[in-house]
Amino acid sequence: MRLWHILQDRLRSLFRRDRRESDLTEELQFHLECETERLRAGGMAREAARRAALRAFGGVEQVNEACRDARGLAFFDDAVRDILYALRVFKRAPLVALTIVCTLALGLGLVVAAFTLLDMLLFRVDHVPDVHEMFAVERPGTREGESAGFTRAQFDALRRETNVFTDVYAESDIDTSLDGRKTEGKLTSGTS
Repeated sequence: MRLWHILQDRLRSLFRRDRRESDLTEELQFHLECETERLRAGGMAREAARRAALRAFGGVEQVNEACRDARGLAFFDDAVRDILYALRVFKRAPLVALTIVCTLALGLGLVVAAFTLLDMLLFRVDHVPDVHEMFAVERPGTREGESAGFTRAQFDALRRETNVFTDVYAESDIDTSLDGRKTEGKLTSGTS
């Protein structure tokens, strides 16, 4: 329940900023006056008590800023200020601003395109439905424990004339280098 109240308070602070600021200013003034009165009751003069209270408080504007940070709205305040600054720069030098925006957009687009291509080619494993139903068909090789490969014509004939399997694919072992280390992999023809 406490989280709900915190969320409500932050939303109120976001949409009723002027009222929230005036409430904060009033509360800080109240505490400052209470401290001033306490010091006056201790025998200080009014102006000396006021200065001592301000010193003890550490600066009203710093306390205001700390309270805003505690409410969690500093991010929104900074974002609004940054957007307004960017709009002023756009208005003052539109060609420079447009060049910067286009350069950033092009750079981000290239990064997204490169990652998409790398993801598609290197990182994504094609989904094979019903992997538990896959079988390997091999021809015995000339030496014991070795298998011989199929020719392209044999592979095409097996694919065309099979009525036992849903589909047929070919694979080949490859040796490659990854970051200077020797790595084994497989090339597959995919499924139709």
